[in-house]
Amino acid sequence: MFGFLISAALVVVLPAPKPSQPRGIYDRTMRGFRIYLATPCLPGLLAINLAVASAGALMIVNTVVFVQAAFGLDRQASALALAASGGGSMVAALALPKLLESVPERTAMLASASSGP
Repeated sequence: MFGFLISAALVVVLPAPKPSQPRGIYDRTMRGFRIYLATPCLPGLLAINLAVASAGALMIVNTVVFVQAAFGLDRQASALALAASGGGSMVAALALPKLLESVPERTAMLASASSGP
């Protein structure tokens, strides 16, 4: 209770911060992008995220193309193929903590990003 009262008193007593100069959307976006790229580990993480997103997009689009056009199956088969892919992702996600006990995180991330869909 005492800590709450002190916090409330500080909120009332301390001056409000002065607003900075308003910036446009382009300026704020580019500033955030520069900060992101200046942080040492984040550009590599961005590349891995792009690889994962590309593989996921290819898998979703090409599953329908292969199942329905190449194999001549129906929409239900496409749904089952996508479910199988999701199940495989769940198995990988559940197995990952055990894998990370013996393999460094960076090695596992680079191997999975370079393995393709």
